[in-house]
Amino acid sequence: DIPAKPVADSELREVILTRMRAEPWIGTSLVNVTVASGTADVWGIVDTSAEKKALRVLIETTPGVKAVNDNIIVRPVGRGV
Repeated sequence: DIPAKPVADSELREVILTRMRAEPWIGTSLVNVTVASGTADVWGIVDTSAEKKALRVLIETTPGVKAVNDNIIVRPVGRGV
Protein backbone atom coordinates (compact mmCIF):
# COMPACT_ATOMS: atom_id res chain seq x y z
CA ASP A 1 0.00 0.00 0.00
CA ILE A 2 1.13 3.51 -0.83
CA PRO A 3 0.64 5.94 2.07
CA ALA A 4 -1.80 8.76 1.40
CA LYS A 5 -0.22 12.11 0.65
CA PRO A 6 -0.52 14.37 3.70
CA VAL A 7 -2.95 17.24 3.28
CA ALA A 8 -2.06 20.68 4.62
CA ASP A 9 -4.43 21.86 7.36
CA SER A 10 -5.43 24.93 5.34
CA GLU A 11 -6.30 22.77 2.32
CA LEU A 12 -8.24 20.36 4.50
CA ARG A 13 -10.23 23.24 6.00
CA GLU A 14 -11.12 24.47 2.50
CA VAL A 15 -12.28 20.98 1.47
CA ILE A 16 -14.50 20.77 4.57
CA LEU A 17 -15.96 24.25 3.95
CA THR A 18 -16.61 23.40 0.29
CA ARG A 19 -18.43 20.23 1.31
CA MET A 20 -20.47 22.19 3.86
CA ARG A 21 -21.43 24.87 1.32
CA ALA A 22 -22.70 22.14 -1.02
CA GLU A 23 -25.26 21.03 1.58
CA PRO A 24 -28.44 23.16 1.71
CA TRP A 25 -29.23 22.09 5.30
CA ILE A 26 -26.11 23.66 6.83
CA GLY A 27 -26.31 27.32 7.83
CA THR A 28 -22.64 27.98 7.05
CA SER A 29 -22.79 31.51 8.44
CA LEU A 30 -23.37 30.03 11.90
CA VAL A 31 -20.66 27.34 11.75
CA ASN A 32 -16.86 27.64 11.71
CA VAL A 33 -14.15 25.02 11.30
CA THR A 34 -10.44 25.13 12.04
CA VAL A 35 -7.94 22.35 11.39
CA ALA A 36 -4.69 21.64 13.23
CA SER A 37 -2.60 18.52 12.58
CA GLY A 38 -5.57 16.90 10.84
CA THR A 39 -7.93 17.48 13.77
CA ALA A 40 -10.99 19.52 12.87
CA ASP A 41 -12.49 21.77 15.53
CA VAL A 42 -16.04 22.80 14.70
CA TRP A 43 -18.08 25.48 16.47
CA GLY A 44 -21.44 27.02 15.83
CA ILE A 45 -25.18 26.67 16.08
CA VAL A 46 -27.49 24.29 14.24
CA ASP A 47 -31.26 23.82 14.43
CA THR A 48 -31.54 20.12 15.31
CA SER A 49 -29.57 17.26 16.83
CA ALA A 50 -29.90 15.42 13.49
CA GLU A 51 -28.22 18.37 11.77
CA LYS A 52 -25.45 18.31 14.38
CA LYS A 53 -24.86 14.59 13.80
CA ALA A 54 -24.93 14.95 10.01
CA LEU A 55 -22.41 17.80 10.15
CA ARG A 56 -20.08 15.72 12.30
CA VAL A 57 -20.36 12.80 9.85
CA LEU A 58 -19.66 15.13 6.92
CA ILE A 59 -16.46 16.33 8.60
CA GLU A 60 -15.38 12.87 9.85
CA THR A 61 -15.70 11.39 6.36
CA THR A 62 -13.60 14.08 4.72
CA PRO A 63 -10.37 12.40 3.57
CA GLY A 64 -7.46 13.58 5.69
CA VAL A 65 -9.47 14.34 8.84
CA LYS A 66 -7.99 12.39 11.75
CA ALA A 67 -10.38 13.54 14.49
CA VAL A 68 -13.22 15.96 15.17
CA ASN A 69 -13.72 18.14 18.23
CA ASP A 70 -17.44 18.89 18.13
CA ASN A 71 -18.38 22.15 19.85
CA ILE A 72 -21.70 22.54 18.01
CA ILE A 73 -24.71 23.76 19.95
CA VAL A 74 -28.28 22.83 19.02
CA ARG A 75 -30.35 26.01 19.03
CA PRO A 76 -32.82 25.95 21.90
CA VAL A 77 -36.46 25.95 20.87
CA GLY A 78 -37.83 29.41 21.59
CA ARG A 79 -41.08 30.00 23.34
CA GLY A 80 -43.87 31.65 21.39
CA VAL A 81 -44.56 35.29 22.10
